[in-house]
Amino acid sequence: MLLPIVFNSLDTTLDVGRIHELLEVNEELREHNLFLLPADAQAIIVSRGRTLKNQGRIELDIDVTKKLVNKLAQSPYINKDNYVTTVNEMYEIFHFLKNSTSDFSVDDDILDAIIIYFDDVCAGSTELLVGKGIEKILENYKSHRRLTDIVKEEEDGYWNFDEQTGLPL
Repeated sequence: MLLPIVFNSLDTTLDVGRIHELLEVNEELREHNLFLLPADAQAIIVSRGRTLKNQGRIELDIDVTKKLVNKLAQSPYINKDNYVTTVNEMYEIFHFLKNSTSDFSVDDDILDAIIIYFDDVCAGSTELLVGKGIEKILENYKSHRRLTDIVKEEEDGYWNFDEQTGLPL
């Protein structure tokens, strides 16, 4: 029974370091009028741990988390009120896609795809991204297209496309 206590203690120590590392991203976030409070960073790290456990994944560093935090800061749909929640939801989407592509897709490709779909097609809606965006990204993967390709099909009338050009608004 002593062994789990040791692992919990080690995990807590690692989380403190991860929180500190995540707070260092604030320098870059200031350019977008955003910042993470220590409580925000802690919430992201706790959610990260829960997502990794639920998705059956392991990450030895928080590079994906930091990239996601930076990429989302550039979104026109992100503000201080929805930032942490959206980071957590997008992190979960990222790992769902990682599992769904059997780790054959590069992290940056998945991150770029979810950000492009979030911004350009789903108009900042993680619900729409989960509902239809993931499906489209996985169709791209299965069709050997770039994950970031946005293909409009006839049944996609509710997506945010310009009627004349067929391009995302």
